[in-house]
Amino acid sequence: MRNYASIIGIVTKIEEITTGTAYPRLLVTLRVNRFSAKCDYIGVVVPNSLGISAEDISMGETLQVSGILQSYPRADGRYRAAIRCYKVEHVSDETEHINNVELAGTLSKSKHTGRPTIAGGYVRNDKIRIERAHSGRVYCDTVPFVTWDSVAEAVEDMEDGSAVGVVGRLQERDIRISDTIYRRTEIAVKSISALN
Repeated sequence: MRNYASIIGIVTKIEEITTGTAYPRLLVTLRVNRFSAKCDYIGVVVPNSLGISAEDISMGETLQVSGILQSYPRADGRYRAAIRCYKVEHVSDETEHINNVELAGTLSKSKHTGRPTIAGGYVRNDKIRIERAHSGRVYCDTVPFVTWDSVAEAVEDMEDGSAVGVVGRLQERDIRISDTIYRRTEIAVKSISALN
């Protein structure tokens, strides 16, 4: 298992980032449709090493991107999970629903997050810590995830800090902290397994 994400989506925003970094890059927002009527807006960071500029990407265009999941700081001091892509392809349409994430990392269990749902199911909100090397340094990204029913119950039995692998899809959701609503990118986990 590795840190891998692949999605197909429609370009809704293109922003060139030149400040605060030695390497300019693009931040592209893709609208990724779910199988239901809902859609998610996922951030994609296109590094300049790919040789793609803002002129190469058009609003409303459909792209397939593959890359690794990282957390990036936002203006409000919080972090947002986004895909740092290593491959961008222009596709003719969005007939395929691709939204896959595979991560291997360390489980960071939240206290008291498991709870029953109104429909009689069970849900948990936790995080996975992923280490990555860049320019001789090791960085740690923390990505939130949500589990349901039997997968959530499996997380209950796992130790905090244990090595795990998760498979799922990226999604967005609004969370309220005090009187402020934040948009959070997280992984909706289909399966989780302990790694040795």
